[in-house]
Amino acid sequence: MDAPEEKPEHQETAEPYKPEYRITKSPDFRMIYVNGAFGSVNPHEGRITFYADRLFPKVIDDKGSMSTDYIERELQIETKMSPSEFLMLYKWMETHVEKLMAMGTDIFAEKDTDT
Repeated sequence: MDAPEEKPEHQETAEPYKPEYRITKSPDFRMIYVNGAFGSVNPHEGRITFYADRLFPKVIDDKGSMSTDYIERELQIETKMSPSEFLMLYKWMETHVEKLMAMGTDIFAEKDTDT
C-alpha cells in the first residue's frame, strides 16, 4: 500500500481569510434624529459630534407672528474612530450621495412650504 500524502499545515489561497460578521445591537443602542454634525481628524483620531437644533418660538404680536430668541443646539453623541475609519466613512457617505444624485434628486433644492 502507498503511504497517504501529507497535507501541508497551511495552504495558500487566492482569497485572504475573512471572518464572518455577526450583527448585534448594544443594549444602549438607540436611533436619534440629527440636524447636523461637526468634527475633526488628525493623524491619531477622527471625531464626529452629531447635534439636534431646537427652536423655542414665541408669539410677538396680535397677528400671530412668531420669533425665537435663541436656538438650542443639543449635542447628541460624539463618535471617535481611527483616521482610516474616518476616511472609509467619508467614502461610504460619498458613494451614497452620488447614488442619490444619479437618481435626479436635488438634495439642495428649497422645499416649497406654501402648499
